[in-house]
Amino acid sequence: MSYVAHLRDFVSSPSFFGSYHWMGGVRNVPPLLDWLLYLPALLVDPAHLFKIYPPVAYGCLTALVATYCVKVLNRGGRTVFAVSLAFSLSLIGLRLSWDLHKQMLSQILIIASLILVDSSERDPRSLLKAVPLLLLAGLASEFGAAISIIISAYTLLLHVRWLRGLDRALISAVYSATAVVSYALISWYLRAPIAGNLVLGYTPPVVTESLTFREWVYPYILICLGPLIPFFLLGIERFWGRAKVSIATASTLVALSLSPLLTPLTDFSGGEWDRLLMSASPFIVALAVPQLSLMRSRVAKIIFLVFLTLPGFLAVSTEGLNNLNSVLVSSLWRMPAGIVPTPGILEIYDQALEVAEEISRLGKPVVTGPWVERFVHLYLRNPRPGDIIVVPRTTPEDVACALLLNNLSRAYVITINKWGEVIEVVTSDSSCLEDLAVGSETRVEVVVKEVSSRSFFKILEVVITRNSTSISGE
Repeated sequence: MSYVAHLRDFVSSPSFFGSYHWMGGVRNVPPLLDWLLYLPALLVDPAHLFKIYPPVAYGCLTALVATYCVKVLNRGGRTVFAVSLAFSLSLIGLRLSWDLHKQMLSQILIIASLILVDSSERDPRSLLKAVPLLLLAGLASEFGAAISIIISAYTLLLHVRWLRGLDRALISAVYSATAVVSYALISWYLRAPIAGNLVLGYTPPVVTESLTFREWVYPYILICLGPLIPFFLLGIERFWGRAKVSIATASTLVALSLSPLLTPLTDFSGGEWDRLLMSASPFIVALAVPQLSLMRSRVAKIIFLVFLTLPGFLAVSTEGLNNLNSVLVSSLWRMPAGIVPTPGILEIYDQALEVAEEISRLGKPVVTGPWVERFVHLYLRNPRPGDIIVVPRTTPEDVACALLLNNLSRAYVITINKWGEVIEVVTSDSSCLEDLAVGSETRVEVVVKEVSSRSFFKILEVVITRNSTSISGE
């Protein structure tokens, strides 16, 4: 839904590189998907486009995984079919396709580039053909830009040494420039070339702290990729001569995804360790599944493939079958219970659309929670900072805090909570208000008018009529 709202913003105000409202705030957005869908979006509403694009893109991604097996690993026949089946029905692959459309586009370009890099490692023309794909991957997603840097580094390390003379100088210069451009793109997306770190001092902006993620990493890897890891290690040994850069890249992504578990004070994944695993998963599957040839029994191979793909099959099945996945999926970070487009309770979605459309006619600013914000954005074109304010909970305390932080006295609020007509919010009710006036007590009087009400949602007009601060002890 956020992609639909954003593409509508882009169509109404296109740019080569621009800042747009994205999931609660104004951000520098990777532009390639917008460029790709701009002309179709002039003819068809983005709501319809994003019913078509995800399955088409996932089909292209799966086809490229199969092509990688043929061109790089020199596999064929039933092995390629098994790899395609295992990846297309993997939980981690389906998670990538569910709502990470920019990253999926960058992943398509990354795999295409590695097919060129690893299939003809000593052919400078093939190495040069991969460069535009790497640059496009950086334009598609910040993950594409980061992986382009990794691929460029390993190409320089593992392939350039076999070249001589002018070819060596040219490829070295081009891949070094690709890494520099990719880093510049990351800096633009994240709005910072470097970031502070408690342990290392200054680091690239993707390095963060992630103490809260530590307990999620191990079950995620075990459930999504655990059965494949031993075969992946065998595949590294078997295919290293054919796929040096892709193996080194996938191994690096796995190592970076482990950093919240091993070095939580210096998380080299930027808190996106699960998405790095998604980027590594096509190569893990492609390298691991061919090792099933070590099994002599065809029945054993079939049973293993069924075991491997069953969670993904259940994830995209009907609600009754999908419920069999509930306990397993609950152990996975940011994994939806069912990777299907149909919501559980249609009435909630219908009402969210209704209140979002109504509030777009009432005015701005709008204060709401993260889930409803996407619906509001569908009807507000190119909102400026402060037009849509996202709060953790639409309670009087959090809303009053948001208004004070944004220097506002009036807003419309979409909430499911019951409010009174006049509410007094004091410092002790909200840690955010305490931050506004450290060592003091802040009292805010809020007057509430109910604009409309439905069974799930209410639209309120909220006005701060009194705001007083007194120093503690006075």
